[in-house]
Amino acid sequence: MKLKSLIPKLLLSTALSFIIFLLISLLANMPTLESKLAIAALDTAVAISGSLVFCVFLVYFIHVYDGSGEKGIWEEYPNKYPGIFKDMVKIVKRDYTVILAILALGVSCTLLWTVNEFLFHNKLLDTITYLFFTVTSLAAVIDGPLGHLLGALTTCLLYVIVLAVFRRHWRKYM
Repeated sequence: MKLKSLIPKLLLSTALSFIIFLLISLLANMPTLESKLAIAALDTAVAISGSLVFCVFLVYFIHVYDGSGEKGIWEEYPNKYPGIFKDMVKIVKRDYTVILAILALGVSCTLLWTVNEFLFHNKLLDTITYLFFTVTSLAAVIDGPLGHLLGALTTCLLYVIVLAVFRRHWRKYM
């Protein structure tokens, strides 16, 4: 996929997933929990849900909206589907531009957050990094640049898993 057509899909997925992520985090913060372990588990689940929603929207805009995903799985595997794990390897090889774009967006947000945190302390830059929070959502659980980078890597992994689940569904039921 060309980067020029991928950027609007990334931005739209980010915007829509951010809205849903805000709703999920508002609902998750309603109950009062006493245990620190329960709070940490809930925060981690909310963070991963943000990345998961981003990946579902991204798969929808790239593969579902135009029907290329279902058609592509039948062209790649006309006789038999080899299984979800072997398909993940094929997804990484085929969709490496999408994975690299997610990673680049995550690294950019990490750098922006780091520069803002240690140099500028600007509210506008803080808001911009927060808008792309669904790409680097583990930063809610792990403080610092490591959380942002691990969040971007987790989002890349979730993209491959979500697309593999979609492709398995298309091959099995469509």
